[in-house]
Amino acid sequence: MTMGRWRFLAALDVVRWPAIEPSPRATVHGMSQFLIGSIATILLGAVGWIALFIARPIRNFLRLRGEIRHETVRLANVSRPDLTSVQWQSGNEAERENTIGPIREAQTIILSLGARSMSFGEFSGPANLCLKHLGFNPAAAGRALVDLSDSYWEESERDEHRAVIAKALRYPL
Repeated sequence: MTMGRWRFLAALDVVRWPAIEPSPRATVHGMSQFLIGSIATILLGAVGWIALFIARPIRNFLRLRGEIRHETVRLANVSRPDLTSVQWQSGNEAERENTIGPIREAQTIILSLGARSMSFGEFSGPANLCLKHLGFNPAAAGRALVDLSDSYWEESERDEHRAVIAKALRYPL
């Protein structure tokens, strides 16, 4: 019964029994589409890898730049104690530690950020080249942060180091 049904459909010209061979032109067109698709896939994969090796370090740098800005603003008003005062000379160790504590904390934080910025500037490869092209200089900012951490006992030198940091990280002055 099913054979009769197929014969009926074939008679109506709904099902074509002879196999239609693709033309040589269609075969060449399909092959070129395959090659173009393969090349595009390889190129997009390469762009993805490049973006992975450049974009992630740049994002990390921008995050570090934000941390540096936050901490330098937060610690900008830490002033050094007057070491010649009578309270300093006659005070006990606990009072002296309370007086020096904020400066030591500021030095530690700024030194840590400086070390991170210097290491980024020295070892980031292609991302560092992109950042230098954009006008950032993480290594110079790191050196200035280390110098700033050393200058917490000298009020006059801080502004010079802050200016170098602002220029290297492109902060508004």
